[in-house]
Formats: sequence, structure tokens, C-alpha cells
Amino acid sequence: MKKLLLLAFSLLISSTLQAEEQPNIKTSTENYKDWQLACVEQGAVKRCEIKQTLLNKDSKPVSVISLAKKNNNDLLMQIALPHMLDLSVSVQLDVDGKKQASLPFKYCNSVACFIFVDNDTALFNAFKKGSAGTISTRALTGEGIKLDFSLSGFSSAVSNLPLNK
Repeated sequence: MKKLLLLAFSLLISSTLQAEEQPNIKTSTENYKDWQLACVEQGAVKRCEIKQTLLNKDSKPVSVISLAKKNNNDLLMQIALPHMLDLSVSVQLDVDGKKQASLPFKYCNSVACFIFVDNDTALFNAFKKGSAGTISTRALTGEGIKLDFSLSGFSSAVSNLPLNK
């Protein structure tokens, strides 16, 4: 499971770099309003995810939300958040101003801190019906952090997300 999650994030971060380094890798992307479907294919192996990169006021990436289909067609969501957050505080996920989930951090590495949501049908249905989401947590300084994201195009992107093989 951890290898799958690491692979998903690696795909997220390095698909462009891998394509440049290894010419036999094919990459493709499609945009569905505010969500992007990205696939990396090498031989018979194809890995795809939908994602949205959240930007700060300076248009710099601060977080990435990504989803992939597992072999059994269940969805796995990963939220990558920056360092210097209070890991003892659960992250709150709201859709259209309504609390949907309180999620613990799973782990951090040198790139980010991660939260995973494995096949939460109620949450994913809220994403499909909603228009906007918010990720809320707390910095180590005690300051509240809120990251807003769009759900525009989410339903189309997830319905076009192929099963990873």
C-alpha cells in the first residue's frame, strides 16, 4: 500500500522528468476544468491520476490533491501538504462549507506531509456534487491554515480516470 502511495506521488512530481530521461515513456494530460488527468505509460504499465495543484497568493504550489483508481476500482486520494504544520492536529476537509472529514497525517518525507483517503464513497460523492472545497489545519506557530480548491470538473475527471494497470 505504501509503495502504491509513493508511486502515486512520484508520478505527480516526476512524470515530466521521467519522460525526458527515458524516451520509451509516454505521458498524456487532459484538463477537466480545474482538474487534470495525467497518465504515464511504459510498456504494459499505465498509471493515471487526477489532480489539482493548490497555489498560494504568489501563484506558487503549496499543496496537491490527487486521486487514482486502485486495481479493484476503488479510489485512493492523496493530499500533499507543506512542512511546518502541526501534525498532532487533524486536517479538516470541507465541501461547500460543510465538514466532510477529519483526517490524520500519515507521514512526511523530504517533499511534503501526506494524508490519504481510501475509498470514502461519501466524501467522493460530496466532491462530485460540490463546487468548492477547503482544507483546514494549523501551522506549528499556531496560525490557522486554509487552502481552498475548486471542484469544477471533478466529476468529469474522475469518470474518465482509467484503472491503473
